[in-house]
Order: sequence, then structure tokens, then C-alpha cells
Amino acid sequence: MNTPSIQILRLQHSDVPLFQDLLILLNEVFECDDQKQPSENYLKSLLDKEDFVAFVLLVDNKVMGGLTAYILAKYYTEGSELYIYDLAIDPEMQRQGLATQLLEEVKKYCKTQDIHSMFVDAQEEDLHALEFYRITGGKGEKVLLFNYDL
Repeated sequence: MNTPSIQILRLQHSDVPLFQDLLILLNEVFECDDQKQPSENYLKSLLDKEDFVAFVLLVDNKVMGGLTAYILAKYYTEGSELYIYDLAIDPEMQRQGLATQLLEEVKKYCKTQDIHSMFVDAQEEDLHALEFYRITGGKGEKVLLFNYDL
């Protein structure tokens, strides 16, 4: 049995096809099948932003996971923090350590970018996500998230 090739890449301007594959995966994992894909130009402009990052996890050159995140400048001290907006691994590949590898790669990236902390929200009923974030060193805080539909 061949060991699969695993690669983790931070997406750049020219990586729109990989970004599109990541969005398809995110929609599948989060059961948002009715989501329409943004245009290629929109995705390119998003990847060009200094305060947005996307990473993909490739297994044998196929997108099997990834995350999107926003870099938030702190105002009470110098530096930034990273808000992980979405993180997903293909259901067939979950519980194999891939999400941990992805998170470790993002931590390395943060250390090179003067990003001092990162945070992610998880729904209380998503026990697998809660356990994953605890196991990988996250410290849970009880907060309520208020959404405003505009």
C-alpha cells in the first residue's frame, strides 16, 4: 500500500482553482449545498487581501481539507490575531491527523507573520469540533454570538 502524498499550501492569487475546490468541500462538509460559487475575479481579489488567508490540504494532489481565516490587527498592543472562519476535512479522511497537521502549519505561518494568537468558534452541539480544538491546545471560552441579518 502506497503512503499518500500530503501537502499543505497557503493559497496565492493564481490558486483560484484550488480555492474553488476548497469551497466545494466546505459546502459539502457544512451542508451548504445551495451556496453559489463566487466569481473567479472575486476569489482572486480575496486571495490578494493582506488580511485574508486560505490553506488547502492536498492528498495525492486532491483538495481534501483546508481552512479560511482573517487576520485581525490588534489595537491594544502591536501585532495581530487570526480568526479561523472555516476549517474542514473531507469526511472520508477525518480522524487521521490531517486537521492537526493543517492547524500546525497555520501556527507556523502565524509565527512568521507577527500573529500572536488565533481563535475559532465552534457550535456547542458539534462535539467532534469541540474535542478537536481542545486536543490541539485550544482553550474554550463560553460566549454568545449575535448575528445581524442586514
